[in-house]
Order: sequence, then C-alpha cells, then structure tokens
Amino acid sequence: NTLSRRNLAVADAVNAVASEQGIGATQVAIAWVLAQRRRRGVIIPIVGARTEAQVRDNLGALEVKLTEVELGRLDAASQVAPGFPHDFGGARLAYGDTLGLIDDHRALVDPLV
Repeated sequence: NTLSRRNLAVADAVNAVASEQGIGATQVAIAWVLAQRRRRGVIIPIVGARTEAQVRDNLGALEVKLTEVELGRLDAASQVAPGFPHDFGGARLAYGDTLGLIDDHRALVDPLV
C-alpha cells in the first residue's frame, strides 16, 4: 500500500514545512534530498519534470534553506523502523563484537561542502 501511515506522515511534514516557508512541497522535498549530501554522504536528487514550469519550480529548490529543526522534523517523519535483528535482541545479536567497527553513514561529511 503506497499510502501507508508513514508515507502520509512524510507528506504532512513536507507540506507543513512548505506552508511555513511559503513555497511548494516539491521544492521542500528536493531541498531535503540536497541537504542529505551535507549530512549523510553522496546523495543526488533525480527530478522528473515534463514542463518548463516544473523545471523552474524544481530549480527553485536550490534557493531553499531548511533549518536543522525543519530537517529534524522531516527526518523524524520519515524514520524507518529498524526491524530484525534490532527488534530481536538488537544489532549486537547479528554483529557480535564487530558492531563497533561498522561506519555510521549518518556521520559521514561530504568533503566538497
């Protein structure tokens, strides 16, 4: 089901930020993806526009500045439940003594930014 509670929560969060900033949800969504590059490594948004107006709207995302609070709200709304093995004894069960050796991709910083 594509309209899950999580998907609706993400859409609500994007729409709320867009409303607060007085811009479109598309610009917020693209700006959010662009912000991931600074926060989590290499991520590139792929946009699909069919009209010149859509291209211009999408490019407007380059001017959008999302605050850390807004990014936190969007991240919280889109949080994925860890699932197994985390809900069955945690990651220690699956990774044993090697858990501490795994890099946290969220801690990566893009050296180009």
